[in-house]
Amino acid sequence: MNLRIVESVLAVNENRKRAMARKVSQALGGGLRGKTIAVLGLTFKPDTDDMRDAPSIPLVTGLIDMGANVKAFDPVGMEQAKCELSDITYCETLIPARSISTG
Repeated sequence: MNLRIVESVLAVNENRKRAMARKVSQALGGGLRGKTIAVLGLTFKPDTDDMRDAPSIPLVTGLIDMGANVKAFDPVGMEQAKCELSDITYCETLIPARSISTG
């Protein structure tokens, strides 16, 4: 009986993490197909490379499932994140490169 409670709590927690992707979609008008979403911070805790139970995993997976292009930056955890999240673009800096007009 106690094991069922633990399993239920874990399932609810996982669903809440994925619900964040739905909230992002709603905030952007209901559709993410073709839109680029930036995710800043990927690890479970700041200033670590710990990806165990990182909320970014179900969030990013949910965004991708909804058709979003995800770009991510994490100053410490990107190498570990690449093992968990392979279908996103990893950015070298927080500030995106800007186009420079030469005309």
